[in-house]
Amino acid sequence: PENKQLLLKQMIADRLLAKKARKLEMHKSSEYTRKVEQLSQQILITDYMEKEIFQKLKPKEIDLENHYNAHLQRYTPKGSEEPLAFEKIKERVMNDYKQAALGTAVQEMLEAEIATKDVQLFMENLNN
Repeated sequence: PENKQLLLKQMIADRLLAKKARKLEMHKSSEYTRKVEQLSQQILITDYMEKEIFQKLKPKEIDLENHYNAHLQRYTPKGSEEPLAFEKIKERVMNDYKQAALGTAVQEMLEAEIATKDVQLFMENLNN
């Protein structure tokens, strides 16, 4: 009940602040538009990765066990010499495996896209 009340207060405060910002026409600024475009792009990227890459990662049990064994230190609590049992943390291992595989899949997809398109990277312009 207390958490619901805090959440409700926060939602009301957010709406009131947004209303004040609109009244000041802050939503019409170029800075606002730029931020909305950035957020929109991030949402698109997240959705794409979730639907087109992450969902397609279906590791086999042996893949998870290999990942677990290759990263035992990650699954060993501080002050302990024994890692947590694989079966007890299988979900965590699955998430770690998918995160690692996601990075690889994204990199491969980007390299393939760059290779098939006329894309030129000008590294010296990245610092500007």
